[in-house]
Amino acid sequence: MKKQIRFILTSVSILLSMFCGLENSYSLEENVKIEECSDLNCVRSHIDEINKGIVLLLAKRMQYVVQAGEIKLKNNIVTAYDKKRAELVVNNAEEFAKEKGLPSGFTKEIFQVIVDKSRDFEQIKMDKKSNLDKIKTKK
Repeated sequence: MKKQIRFILTSVSILLSMFCGLENSYSLEENVKIEECSDLNCVRSHIDEINKGIVLLLAKRMQYVVQAGEIKLKNNIVTAYDKKRAELVVNNAEEFAKEKGLPSGFTKEIFQVIVDKSRDFEQIKMDKKSNLDKIKTKK
């Protein structure tokens, strides 16, 4: 899993680096200028900060994944996997990336890993909660 996370962060960093040079120093957010760097340390420092932001967003996303699992259990849904939703998330990310001028397919791969790992994490949490609830009802 660490290798996949490292791959995601490295891939996103490379994408951001590539993209920043394409659009007159604009970042992924439209009309948000980035600082022009004159040396590699400056660029790497900004990429490191962006990576931290990506990790924070992934952590926030996972909190919602846990909430989704709890809601599913309350509605007697015992599996985390929703094929239609997973495909929609990946396809929406890819479409948004295309709109932003990113290389075709790259974002799709990254989001497929995010969706797969999120599903696995959600299922583990759902199984633990379900087992705890079963233990509580037996007492």
